[in-house]
Amino acid sequence: MAQLSSHYLSEIYQEFKSLRGSELAEIIRFYEENKQEIYSLELNEFFELQVSYLTALFDFNEFDRFLALVDEAIETSIIHNIVYVDHENIFNKLLYMKGEACHFNMKYTEAIYIFEELIKIDPYKDKYFQALAKTKSKIIPKYLKNSRAISILVFILAAFVIGFEVLVVRNFFLDKVFVIELSRNILFASGWIILIFGELIHFWKVETYIKQKKKRFRKAKSFQ
Repeated sequence: MAQLSSHYLSEIYQEFKSLRGSELAEIIRFYEENKQEIYSLELNEFFELQVSYLTALFDFNEFDRFLALVDEAIETSIIHNIVYVDHENIFNKLLYMKGEACHFNMKYTEAIYIFEELIKIDPYKDKYFQALAKTKSKIIPKYLKNSRAISILVFILAAFVIGFEVLVVRNFFLDKVFVIELSRNILFASGWIILIFGELIHFWKVETYIKQKKKRFRKAKSFQ
């Protein structure tokens, strides 16, 4: 294979950098069409373009493609001790995007692990705690599944009572209408109470979990 000239490679680098601000699809297309040449760039230039490409994939919601490639970039930043790209801590940025991509792909356990690791690194960055809370809330515990199931059953029972009231009671047992209406209203209220109570308990548990993490890791960081 013919060796690519440094002048040609420099043009590839400059052309890609000029795409900043362009449509995400254009950035992705250019990188993929010129991947061979980009991989031949010197390390810092290659890594800068790789990060731009990964960011474009992430922003374009191409999470599967992003996750397939991001670990390579993370390893590169560690092995070659590349700390900053465009004045951003690149390890933290890539790891955060990986956590968000896992969240959107419903890989919640992996996302939680990533956000917890980021919190250990920087427990003063609120967006890490917000991402952790958002992901933690998506993991539905057994008690919440049960409360949702019970509330649905109660609503279904209330619907049957309404049907019975309309078809039977109001036609043949008018003296029982008040009792049936009261029963129906109690069932509806009970369904909502069970549903809301379960959701509030889940919200409280997630908030407590986040507060404990924040207190623990900020205290540990202050002693370092």
